[in-house]
Amino acid sequence: MATGGSGAGHWEGDLIAGTGSRPAIGPWPSAPPVRDTGPPSGHSAAAVRDALVDTAKTLPTRLKRSPPWDQDPEMAAHTAFTLASAIPVFFRDPAGPWQRGSNENTNGLLRRSFLKGTDLSVHSRENLETVAAEPNSRPREALGRETSAERLAKLLDTQQPAAVLQRPRNSPTTGPSALFDGTGRAAGAAGPRFGHATAACADGLVRCVERAARGATAVPEWRGRPTMQASEVSRAVAAAMSIASSLGLAVDDAIVLHDSNRLTLRLLPCDVLARVALVAHQVARFEVELAQRLAESGCPVAALDPRVEPRVYERAGFVVTLWVYYPPVPSQGVSPADYADALERLHAGMRELDVPTPRFTDRVEQAQRLVADHERTPALSEPDRELLGGTLESLKRAIGERGGAEQPLHGEPHPGNVLTTGNGLLFIDLETCCRGPVEFDLAHAPEEVGRRYPGVDHDLLRACRILVPAMITTWRWDRDDRLPDGRRPRTEWLGRIRAALGPNSLDLHG
Repeated sequence: MATGGSGAGHWEGDLIAGTGSRPAIGPWPSAPPVRDTGPPSGHSAAAVRDALVDTAKTLPTRLKRSPPWDQDPEMAAHTAFTLASAIPVFFRDPAGPWQRGSNENTNGLLRRSFLKGTDLSVHSRENLETVAAEPNSRPREALGRETSAERLAKLLDTQQPAAVLQRPRNSPTTGPSALFDGTGRAAGAAGPRFGHATAACADGLVRCVERAARGATAVPEWRGRPTMQASEVSRAVAAAMSIASSLGLAVDDAIVLHDSNRLTLRLLPCDVLARVALVAHQVARFEVELAQRLAESGCPVAALDPRVEPRVYERAGFVVTLWVYYPPVPSQGVSPADYADALERLHAGMRELDVPTPRFTDRVEQAQRLVADHERTPALSEPDRELLGGTLESLKRAIGERGGAEQPLHGEPHPGNVLTTGNGLLFIDLETCCRGPVEFDLAHAPEEVGRRYPGVDHDLLRACRILVPAMITTWRWDRDDRLPDGRRPRTEWLGRIRAALGPNSLDLHG
């Protein structure tokens, strides 16, 4: 996770250097924010790599998730660090210091003791630990007035994965965008016939989920699939680099762009985007075939890399697909009209395809099974379990029985799955394809997009705009859910769902 420290084990990293360029490392402040690596050769890439590897050995396995870092030359050997430690490295966007806001704030505190232009080599490890103890002992509003040291001790004692810091609601975002009411490629997060008041509550629910989903460049995985474990990351990176190299592509580096149920890598210098998944958790072949057919018909989808055969490659228990890497395009945001037009063109192309896809109700039933599984959702109270279960069942039945036209859909065309490129907007992540009404897709997009999409059944769209957050809220109650900061807003979302449903019974037939 490269935007915002929102989970235990994501260590925001940086170097502070003085005369002689002897660095001290200031990681994420859920643990001592200064670790004196003291590399004898200054802050060369090799020295920093070795120091980080040594530091990583001191961390418990559950706290080895990622170190978000600046795009600075001292991290040029980050791939070697990942291979040695099984910890992926993420980089903030250029000119985006707020993506590592905790670290930037900590740097300011540390500079009070380690002034610029001074010789840092005179400081002993004991002195560094003394300086580190001060910010770690400060009560923090984001931690409910607990100190960082207290929260870390609690996490290690309970062995429960929990959010350590909460991202401010008004923080800006870049990278994959907010789920429901954002524009551009910024990240993520994330009826029945309604009267005006209830419809307003539904819109409020959508905006609430969208705001809470902001803050991670990693695209949220709403479907509750297992995240690739840290021990698997280094093998996945090695498999992708090996496959690309064997195909004649120049590969000597890999940048981790996204780590969830699949690993997304930028391979350099060939500049290929590789998507890597465990053989047991992938639908890569379906996605490749669908992407090829949609691209051939002129649909706005990301393309497979033309330099290699467009197929699924397998090695060492992983499947790898190779795609065109699209450099980020400076943008003030995606206009709702352009978004709606691109989604309409995608839907038009998908209507022409005869592909076997699950119905959208299959996805709802996955959420229903999770709600009914007390072992996987032990923290969900019985009243809330009844609310989610009833909402999912009622809306699934009401939408399914409405009898409207159904067609193949993207499945999750939220802003995190939309790229802004020199060729216009392109959709990615086609593995979520399902069959249903277009309103189900539109429920994942910002509200203004639905207003500009032609021929929308707005009652049906309002129903889908409650159904989709209900599904997402369900995934957040899974005990194995690892979406950064995903647990914090789930109770609020339940309240919004309750308000959106209103006192009236669900009725789409009116």
